[in-house]
Amino acid sequence: MKRMVVWSVAVGSVAVAIGLFATKAPHAAPAAKPAAPSSAAEKPAEGQQEGKAGTEEGKESQEGKVAYTFSDDAAMRKFAEQSQQRQAVLVRMSVLRAYWTEEQAKLMEMDKRFAADYGLDVTKSYMLDTRRRVLIEQNAPAAAAPASSASLLSEPPPAQGP
Repeated sequence: MKRMVVWSVAVGSVAVAIGLFATKAPHAAPAAKPAAPSSAAEKPAEGQQEGKAGTEEGKESQEGKVAYTFSDDAAMRKFAEQSQQRQAVLVRMSVLRAYWTEEQAKLMEMDKRFAADYGLDVTKSYMLDTRRRVLIEQNAPAAAAPASSASLLSEPPPAQGP
């Protein structure tokens, strides 16, 4: 759990740092592809590949395809802010998932102890009679029987939509 929390915090910190860098770094609008070299002065130097080194086309193939072009800095900052918020949600979800998994493991250990120490089936319902110092198995109708802890807690609750 501790490793997961540390990892989640580290991922979140990196995401925030990237977002801050993206909002503060000067960005130039992407330039149009340059025309093919027509004179000897524009030809690539010896050792450079024609059409690759030093051109926008060469950069695009190394960095990847441009997915979106921002109209101005304000639009880019808005995107960076939304991206940071998304990363923060992902970090919180990973922390909650780690917590859920840890608690689920504790519950399974408790269920094993109940079975080993008291011979109980945790899928059944019991009532403690303190006067007689006994556990009484409840006979509940099938429709009204509470779901077992194993079935209730096998997966985290589904996400609520908007």
